[in-house]
Amino acid sequence: SKKISLRQEMNFIPKIKKAKLIFNNWLQRDLSFLGRVLLKAEEDKVAFAATLGNTGSLGPFNTEITLVYKDVFVNEGHAYNPTTGIFTAFVKGVYFFTFSGHNHSSKPMSLRLLKNGQQMITVYNHPRGGRYETASNSISLTLEKGDQVYMRLRENTWVFDNENDHTSFSGHLLFSL
Repeated sequence: SKKISLRQEMNFIPKIKKAKLIFNNWLQRDLSFLGRVLLKAEEDKVAFAATLGNTGSLGPFNTEITLVYKDVFVNEGHAYNPTTGIFTAFVKGVYFFTFSGHNHSSKPMSLRLLKNGQQMITVYNHPRGGRYETASNSISLTLEKGDQVYMRLRENTWVFDNENDHTSFSGHLLFSL
């Protein structure tokens, strides 16, 4: 067995310090990356689903109104505001939205999905017959952080909901950009 002198041991100390510094830098970099990944995963959790609730007939109004879906089933990420009816994107990405409207077909129904004040898609039921009807539509949209999506009931039209939750609005983040 070889004996190591005190002088030889002292030569190893700078090498050990250098290795420790390299290891600490590597560990800090990886922990920082892991933290960013975990934060990103948390901000990518965006989903909501809500209905008008047991409102009965809503409308007609002499001007278009923003619909407020008060019965919220899920609001992960809190991007949907059940007080205003407006969804606000907190993350830039591609989102999927869907909505349905229910009414008695003796009255017209017209719903519009808007992004920042611009109509994206719509549904319309003509006043024909005496039965209840449901119309729905869906769309994928690229949203910037701060963009707003909401539903409007057109002037002089009606929509209906009850405990069966026929009239709904929902959306979720497909992926962030």
